[in-house]
Amino acid sequence: MRTGPLQVAHVVRDFSHGGMENGVANLVNHHDPSRVQGTIYVLAKADDFFVQRVHDARRVVLLNRCQGNDPSVIWHLAHRLRQAQPDVVHTHGWGTLVEGGMAAKLARVPVWVHGEHGTMETRRHNIWVQRIMWRLADQLLSVSENHRHALAHAIGAPVARIQAIPNGVALDRFGRQVDAAAWRQSFHIPADHVVIGSVGRLVEVKHYHHLITALAGLIHQRMPVSGVLIGDGPLRSALEEQAQSLGIAERVHFLGRREDVPSLLPLLDMFALTSRSEGMSNTILEAMASGLPVVATAVGGTPEMVIDGETGRLVPPRDPQALEAALAQLLADADQRRHMGRQARRRAETMFSLPVMIRAYEQLYEQLAGQRSRVRSGGRMRERAARVR
Repeated sequence: MRTGPLQVAHVVRDFSHGGMENGVANLVNHHDPSRVQGTIYVLAKADDFFVQRVHDARRVVLLNRCQGNDPSVIWHLAHRLRQAQPDVVHTHGWGTLVEGGMAAKLARVPVWVHGEHGTMETRRHNIWVQRIMWRLADQLLSVSENHRHALAHAIGAPVARIQAIPNGVALDRFGRQVDAAAWRQSFHIPADHVVIGSVGRLVEVKHYHHLITALAGLIHQRMPVSGVLIGDGPLRSALEEQAQSLGIAERVHFLGRREDVPSLLPLLDMFALTSRSEGMSNTILEAMASGLPVVATAVGGTPEMVIDGETGRLVPPRDPQALEAALAQLLADADQRRHMGRQARRRAETMFSLPVMIRAYEQLYEQLAGQRSRVRSGGRMRERAARVR
């Protein structure tokens, strides 16, 4: 029987910019090494910057799966797992469910945990395979209570079979004092403007076009406001063209992908997120940790983070008019913005800190590994008793 810390193999499809990938890196970096040690297995592609975020480069294994269907990655991963002999395989996201789960079973890893972090992509041509694999996992995980119920409905599983572990934020990285005046000057943002910003990939699910529309409404009412979008993606050109066509291009700043987000968030006055679907947004948690009031669509786990009227405002998805009204209300009341920002920081500290998240995962791994060890021990004892008889 192995002694020492549990060895956990985290399996991800890609390892690049994203909330899920950030969470996996945080787990591997911040586990209590006397309890749990993690290694990340990347099925497809990895971003050099993200690999460098992992403190020990030996803890990242690249499998370099070919584009499209590549069944060989199952055997490749199973071979690696047989060599490493982890106690737990933790697959992250629908893209690892089949390949990672099959590899875990082939390698006879004692415990397989599967976690979904956002929108589930259930494809009609292989939904039956996915449903079988979900049932083979020892534990299913979600990131919020709302997401837990949505996942249960999507896969036809009892809600009780799914455990919700909320995301956590590294509080010490956010909320630092910065020179806002110099930054505003560099982007030609007037000193009296309220800066509304967002962070994320510029993709369809984020519905950033609604934020551009709401900003245009505020600007056309001659309100002192500027917008900032931090992130990149396939819709950047379309969003820039939208801002241009609405006559607000000089008031909306696209910063692209940045590695200094913790230093940029304190430069904002408000944070906005307009997604039509979310699991539990890490960028909202980072904004809260930075002491910002949050105006966001009431989707997924967002209402579990943002308390409407206390730490920010919640609005319906796909409703730019409601978004504009909520932004306008906070735009007109600096005292309320500051109060909500302080409350948001306190809520992040008490409910969504990184140590709280990590301890929850460690306890889960230890519980499942302990249960499997007892089952195996009981089986061996019964075998010995049968031989004696």
